[in-house]
Amino acid sequence: MEQQGSLDFWKLIKNDKESTTVELTGDLVINDISAIKDEILKMVDLYKDLQINITNSSRIDLAGLQLLYSLKTFSDKKGTKTSFDIQVAEDWKAWLPFSGVEHLH
Repeated sequence: MEQQGSLDFWKLIKNDKESTTVELTGDLVINDISAIKDEILKMVDLYKDLQINITNSSRIDLAGLQLLYSLKTFSDKKGTKTSFDIQVAEDWKAWLPFSGVEHLH
């Protein structure tokens, strides 16, 4: 059963005691990063396995990429397995190897 998050940029897709899958939609840009970060950090504390699906994002800026990279680094240190399924436009796929975060895709 899908549940809407407390903020309108994410949906809870799957949830059980050990793991959860979250779908982030919309843009990952500096104006929204603080709110997104706060919600995701709560999930890192609650679950041992976190899958983040990013869909329908027409814009991802450097702050958005930094958030994903930092989240991965932080969750690894906490022992939470965090993985990403990033669905972005073809021009973004070509750009990701130059961003330093291509291993997130």
